[in-house]
Amino acid sequence: MDAISLQSAGLSVRVALRGAEIKSLRTASGIELIWHGDSSWWDYSAPVLFPIIGPVALDRVQCQGQPFAMASHGFARTSIFEVLTLAPDRVMMALKASTATREHYPFDFELLIEHQLHAASLHTAVTLSNTGSQPLPASFGFHPALRWPMAGRPRAEHQLIFEQAEPAKVKTVVRGGQLQETDTPLPLHDRRLRLSDHLFEHGALVLDPVQSQGLALADDLGPLLNLRWTGCPQLGLWTKPGAPFVCVEPWAGHPRPMGWDGELADKPGGMRLAPGATRTFSMSIGCQPLLQR
Repeated sequence: MDAISLQSAGLSVRVALRGAEIKSLRTASGIELIWHGDSSWWDYSAPVLFPIIGPVALDRVQCQGQPFAMASHGFARTSIFEVLTLAPDRVMMALKASTATREHYPFDFELLIEHQLHAASLHTAVTLSNTGSQPLPASFGFHPALRWPMAGRPRAEHQLIFEQAEPAKVKTVVRGGQLQETDTPLPLHDRRLRLSDHLFEHGALVLDPVQSQGLALADDLGPLLNLRWTGCPQLGLWTKPGAPFVCVEPWAGHPRPMGWDGELADKPGGMRLAPGATRTFSMSIGCQPLLQR
C-alpha cells in the first residue's frame, strides 16, 4: 500500500504514505481540485515542507558547526510516514526522528499530520513536537497546488480574494531559492489578485507577514474554493508560467534571505522549539462554493 483513500458525502481524497501528501481531492461529481503531480511541470501535489522551506546553499545546513546534507524544502516530503489511526474519513500519520533523519538533521522530533474529510471540506492539522533535550530549529509549510484553471472555467478569469488587505511589500524567491526584498506590494484591487503568468515570471511571491488567515480561489462567477490556515505568519504564492496549477502556501518560516548562509538555529524566519514544546499548524480547503454550482 502506498496511499490511503478517504471519503465523505461530497469529497474523496487520496493521501500518499510518502510525505503524508494529498495527491487527489475530488468532488463527488468528479471535479479534481489538486494538481496530480507530473514531471512535465512539477512532480508534487501538496507536499509538507519540513524542517526548511526552500533550498539552502550547497544543499547543506549547518547545525552546531557541522554540515548536514539537506534537499530543498527538507526531507519530510520524501519520507514514509507511519499510519497511526485510520477511519473512512480520517487518517493520522507520523514522522519521527530516526537514524535516517539524523543524517540530515541531528535533532529529535515528532511530526503528526491528520487529514480529515467533512462533507464539503478537507482539514489538515499538524503538530510538531520537540522530543529532544535541546532547542529544535525548524520551519514548516503547506504547499498545495490547486488546479488553475478549475472546473472548466477560463484560465484568465481566476483570482485570489484575500480575507484582509495586504499592505506589506512582497518578497520574491529568486536565484538559488533566495528571498529578495522588493519595493511594491501585491497588485491587489479590493483585496483581489487577478492570476496571470506574468506575476510569477521571476519566481514565487512571499507575503511576510501575511495579514489574512484565509482567501478564496474564484473565477468571474464567484468563489470556487475557500482556504484557511492557522499558525502560519507567512504566505507563498507560486507557479511555473503556463502550468495548470497555482500553489497557495501558508508557511511558518520562509526561504533563506539573499546571501544568507549560517547556522540553522539562526536562520531568519525560523522557529526554535524548547525541549518538550509543541507548535501546531492547520489548513483547510473548503469546497462548498464549488459543490453548490
